[in-house]
Amino acid sequence: MESAGSPRIASARMGAMPFEDLRHQVLSEFAEPPRVSSDGTPAFLCDHRKLHAACAKLTGEIGNKALDLIMRRQIQGMTGLLNLYLDEGLNLSWRKTSVIVSKAQGCGDAHA
Repeated sequence: MESAGSPRIASARMGAMPFEDLRHQVLSEFAEPPRVSSDGTPAFLCDHRKLHAACAKLTGEIGNKALDLIMRRQIQGMTGLLNLYLDEGLNLSWRKTSVIVSKAQGCGDAHA
C-alpha cells in the first residue's frame, strides 16, 4: 500500500510530471543568471516606475511607530538611496549612488 507522501501518488496528483522532473525544471529556471543591462546594472534597477512605487511605500513606513527605531532608520536610508538614484537631474549609476550614501553614513567604498 502506498502512502499519500509516496512519489508515485505525489506525481499523480501533480499531473504527468514526476516530482524530480518538476524539481529540475524549477531549479534550472532559478539558476539563470540575473538579467543585466549593457552597463552591468541588474535589470530590475532599470524599472524606474517600480522603484518610484517602492520608494513611495517605504516613505510611508518611515513614520510607522509599530516598527522599531532601527528598522525605521534603515528604511530612511533605503529611501535616501532610491531618491538619489531616481533623481533624473543627478544621472547617477546605482554604484555611484551607493558609494555616495555609504560615505555619507561614514563608511567607505567597500560598504557600498
